[in-house]
Amino acid sequence: MNPSFAEMYPTLAALGRRRPRMLADFERALRIARRFRREHIEPNALAIDRAVMRDPTYVAEEIIAAAAREGLFGMTVPKAFGGGGMSFGTFIVALEEIGAGCLGLANLIGVHGLAIATVAATGDVGAMAKVSRALTDGERAGRPALLSTAITEPGAGTDVEDVDLLRTARLTCEARPVRGGYRLRGSKVFISNGSIARTHVVIMPTNRERPVETTFAFLVPSDTKGFSVGRIEHKMGQRACPAAELVFDDCFVPESARLHSKALPGRRIELVLGATRGGVAAWGAAVARGAYERALAYAETHEIDGARLVDHQWVQIKLADMARNVMLARACYVEATLSNELFGLSSLVSGGGMQDLARIVPQRVLDSAAVRSLLVSRRAREGFQASIEQLDAGQIDTASAHGAAAKVSATDIGMANCHIALDVLGADGLRHDQGVEKLYRDAKLLQIYEGTNQLNRLEVYKRAVHRKPERAEPRPRPLGAAAREREMVRGQP
Repeated sequence: MNPSFAEMYPTLAALGRRRPRMLADFERALRIARRFRREHIEPNALAIDRAVMRDPTYVAEEIIAAAAREGLFGMTVPKAFGGGGMSFGTFIVALEEIGAGCLGLANLIGVHGLAIATVAATGDVGAMAKVSRALTDGERAGRPALLSTAITEPGAGTDVEDVDLLRTARLTCEARPVRGGYRLRGSKVFISNGSIARTHVVIMPTNRERPVETTFAFLVPSDTKGFSVGRIEHKMGQRACPAAELVFDDCFVPESARLHSKALPGRRIELVLGATRGGVAAWGAAVARGAYERALAYAETHEIDGARLVDHQWVQIKLADMARNVMLARACYVEATLSNELFGLSSLVSGGGMQDLARIVPQRVLDSAAVRSLLVSRRAREGFQASIEQLDAGQIDTASAHGAAAKVSATDIGMANCHIALDVLGADGLRHDQGVEKLYRDAKLLQIYEGTNQLNRLEVYKRAVHRKPERAEPRPRPLGAAAREREMVRGQP
């Protein structure tokens, strides 16, 4: 089943009639991802899942190398930083295509995007250039310098991503200021690609008593003294993407390791999650599509009561529901993607101005020492940070609300299609070689990461239902549990 681009993305196709360059990028991303899925994902996904089942430390290095050859890791890195120069939204299309083959491998390839987005949201152009160049230079050499994003702690997961919950979160990590830098202490858990990343974007407060005002991002190379990888999780689903504990034992990093920006909670985290939650929604559409494709193939090749399953009306209804669900999930994430392209982080990082510049200026000029020096200058950093501050709060709310709504809707739909697929396949659906039970295991995690679906529903309420005309930055005000619950119901910081 290979529907055309226009059949899969009618809204983007219509938009492309006015912005044909944008449409060409989306179509190119789909072609690359579809070929990659056919040649590398589908023949290997189940074998890799079995390999990790036996050994949680197993990593599909051959998939990483193949993705590097295709330029998938650096696809959305601006050309000025050595990447492919496509928009973040372009990569979303690739994520659905690859995810329909295997969510774990899609996460292995795509999760570094969360780190790139976090660095970009700080406005620290120098840090963005540093991690991007390392990623793309390594990619061209066949071994990309992967990134992880270390947010979750043993006692604080979703609440680290929300300003209201962060005030009373049970934080154990702290980046204590010392002479010349910071000493990082504590552990981060369930960190995707944490055991194989070369650099970690570590989110920690410098004062646990005031986390909203003092939480920043730090770049920590994996060879830093005091840093180590702890437990590698033996996961139920998405096994192909390792999840690890990262331990910081009085780990010293210099002042330069801190990304220079205002504190992350608030505007910057909203920009990151407004972008990346659309990617998770694309994976929700991917698993819905994967379940549908497998159920349809099974129904066309198996019989019951002397007739093919697909010829029974009850199966036709189930397949129709599954196809409808794929359409709905895709519509959700495409809308979230367009909102991010127009109003969110992508409008700054891969917006028309930067893309037009990359098309006009030859790559050899972009790679020149003079341009590289300009990009990492203090003036460039201050200019980009000013652009972040000038973004309209209502527009950020729009991108955040659409991202959160898409994440909830598409991931719930993905789980629903897995249920229906098991109904169609019956007992065969529990066989590993059919792929449906793997999809079911993989899909569940989508409802949990990038904020649980419960938190994302609250995000929709705050950004769309009870949105203020102009939101102020969060105030440093401790709240008791009862007061916090009351104020969350009102949707106020």
